[in-house]
Amino acid sequence: MQCVILSGGLGTRMQNISKELPKALIPVGDRSFMEWQLGWLKLLGVDEVLLSIGFRGQQIEDCLKKSSHQSSFPKVSCYHDGAEPLGTGGAVAKLLPVLDENFIVTYGDSFVFLSPHELLNSHLHSKKPATMSIFKNDKNFDTSNVTYNEKTNSMHYDKFKITSEMNFIDYGMLVLQKEAFQSKVVKIKFDLAEPLIEFSEKNLLNPFLVKNRFQEVGSAAGYEGFKKLMKEFDFNLSKMKNHFKC
Repeated sequence: MQCVILSGGLGTRMQNISKELPKALIPVGDRSFMEWQLGWLKLLGVDEVLLSIGFRGQQIEDCLKKSSHQSSFPKVSCYHDGAEPLGTGGAVAKLLPVLDENFIVTYGDSFVFLSPHELLNSHLHSKKPATMSIFKNDKNFDTSNVTYNEKTNSMHYDKFKITSEMNFIDYGMLVLQKEAFQSKVVKIKFDLAEPLIEFSEKNLLNPFLVKNRFQEVGSAAGYEGFKKLMKEFDFNLSKMKNHFKC
């Protein structure tokens, strides 16, 4: 099972904490967040990670090469954006030659509590070009950007046009069908939200509901929350996996 991690952002909200580090490398216990994330993804069944890096990306690559925890990671390959950021969509598009027909995407500041196998199976069963995991946050934690209809199992996603009806949020992991995504690539730099919104408008975005709140280190509050969670589970990923039944 193949997973793209998008970790090329500037991390401006975290610069007071991360200082000279990219936010993926902020320390949590005895290792960086990225090392915890990779170990978690392998525990959830991910075999291969394509790590898309940009801002201070060489620091991430060097850290992973020197990590004493490599045996707990999936196979990892690093891909640099280049001289300029490509945006989340452009970063995925750059990887198209090495991507599987259906592939998972997540973010370098996200820690999710779901089964990637179940997410992928839902995607394949739906026969839709994209599947988005969603969580009912009722406008808590971060801005809601999804409307979900339980009766029809349909959703509307748009992170650029927020409405009062939105009470779900993009959870931070999705599946894309390679050919369908490739057909939407018309420029080098773009936001991944653009094709997802188009799929949503055409009822081609499959919803996957998640019950457990996600964790993130994209904000100071999120970082403190993640550190607290890890301490609660004694920095033991297996114990955490058993608790959340991922």
